[in-house]
Amino acid sequence: MPNLRHQITVASSVFFASVAPPTLAGDLTPPPGPVGATMKSLDQVEPRIPIGPETTPGNSTAVFMITQPGSYYLTQDILASQNRNGLRIGLGDVTVDLNGFSIRSESDLTQNGVLISASGPRAVRIRNGQIRDWGESGIQANIETTLLLEDLSISSNNAHGVLTQALTSGHFERCRASDNALAGFSVEGEFVFDSCLAESNTTGFAINGPSTLTDCIATNNLISGIECQGTSVLRACVATENGTGFVVPATGSTDTVRFVDCLARRNSNSGFVVQSAAHLTGCVSSGNSLSGFDATTSEVVVVNCTARGNAQSGCRIFNGTRAHISGNHFDQNGSFGLFVTGSSSAARITKNSFVGNGNNGLRVDGDRALIDGNSAEGNTGAEFAIRGFNSVVVRNTAFEQDTSGTGYSFLFPAENQIGPIHSSLGTIPASVSPWANFGQDL
Repeated sequence: MPNLRHQITVASSVFFASVAPPTLAGDLTPPPGPVGATMKSLDQVEPRIPIGPETTPGNSTAVFMITQPGSYYLTQDILASQNRNGLRIGLGDVTVDLNGFSIRSESDLTQNGVLISASGPRAVRIRNGQIRDWGESGIQANIETTLLLEDLSISSNNAHGVLTQALTSGHFERCRASDNALAGFSVEGEFVFDSCLAESNTTGFAINGPSTLTDCIATNNLISGIECQGTSVLRACVATENGTGFVVPATGSTDTVRFVDCLARRNSNSGFVVQSAAHLTGCVSSGNSLSGFDATTSEVVVVNCTARGNAQSGCRIFNGTRAHISGNHFDQNGSFGLFVTGSSSAARITKNSFVGNGNNGLRVDGDRALIDGNSAEGNTGAEFAIRGFNSVVVRNTAFEQDTSGTGYSFLFPAENQIGPIHSSLGTIPASVSPWANFGQDL
């Protein structure tokens, strides 16, 4: 049997070898002439035009002018010493790659580094370089357009870093504006900022329109770090060592600015100044020279935030109606933990904690507040000082007697509705009201 199996295997191999198609080799003789490239060049993939006197000649208003759509790039710095702009872009659908070079001025008598007068839906994109030392702004767009900026440093200009004077839109990524005489970024319209930095300007970001800022930093700006309005949204932004950290100016609009997970730290004034409707969630304000949060408007919402170590109050609500303050922590501030004052009314103050503040943990001068489920410990003066009228005070806990020795730390006039105050140690009797406030003398 083994010999028969061997014979069958050999026969099969011979049969399949005899019927297999012949193998054809390619031409081994190369074609005549020199060997050439087989891939497209960069200019064929993305045709690009060098900026220079032959391709983009200037005039009395600009060193160079772009008057045709396309992709352009620098081969050297652009310098200007006369009363001109560095580069003028007169239409959309243009990309300018600075290619690591700079557009800079050698005189304060110059105008703008880049002047954009392109209008319409087509975008202008500028990327990868420096724009500095101009007599006016680094980049100025004075007509409606879409502006895209990437990986730029815009510095030491006598006006703004970036200025848009019409209802433009755009997207700025990884851009830095520093040491400009006015704002680092001053925009009007709908913009998206990602990972941008404004440093040592008068104002860091001046946002007039419904914009979104994510992971942006404003530091060492003289007046304010980030000023925004409309329906802007700020996420994970930081304002540190500015005049004021974040500002929502008074506009008379009902639009709401939203802050999510933002940080204001060591600013010379307050961390957050809110003068129009705003919603703050998960924000931290610490070590500021005035208050952590300072709101002088109605409809402000502060939820799950922290104010710690500010020289004045952790949070102050002045002349605002229907404030909603919930789930926050106010710790070691120089004055009140939370101060609701002026003509403020109808505040909803729930589930907050007030610890170790230099005055009352919570002080409410306004009327018709709901004060529910808060805790206070180790504050100077009364833990809870309710001085307005017609408020409801229930289910709060004070862990320390006030320093005046007048009883547990609930001070309030009779013209309020107060849950009974329970202070006895031991098991809480079933008869104690579910609306009771609790006080414990440490």
